[in-house]
Amino acid sequence: MPGGSPKGVRSTDQVVCFGGQLLGLDAGFLAFIKTLLLMAQNLGSVGPASLLKKGTSWLDQKVVFVTPRKELAEAAMMVWKITYKLRQAQGARRLSSFTLSALAGLRRQTVADVMMGEVWPDTRTLLRLCAVLDLEITVVNKNEEI
Repeated sequence: MPGGSPKGVRSTDQVVCFGGQLLGLDAGFLAFIKTLLLMAQNLGSVGPASLLKKGTSWLDQKVVFVTPRKELAEAAMMVWKITYKLRQAQGARRLSSFTLSALAGLRRQTVADVMMGEVWPDTRTLLRLCAVLDLEITVVNKNEEI
């Protein structure tokens, strides 16, 4: 990266490659999980929302992540897309955060932190939230809109 300037990834961008690897049906999800594990180890206190471009919010419909590490921006974008869908489903079902956390067997603060991008969520937490909201995590074509 010339000059060390941060690269941005926008929610409207197509991500064809993740961490130098072309995305296939399984490769994309595995790369996502691998990156989440790396983020948890290396950036335990820095959630994906901290990578947002100044002046944008985790709750916006379109976001931009800026970081010198493109794979980190891509992972943040994946987490944003998942939590965006989770928030939509939660609103459609008119579930409070308290009710959602109780049904998922999670602490209310954990659910709040995941939904606001304050933490890198683990797979177990995401799957519990998806189960309550009748959603599943799948890998789709990058051209598909959220």
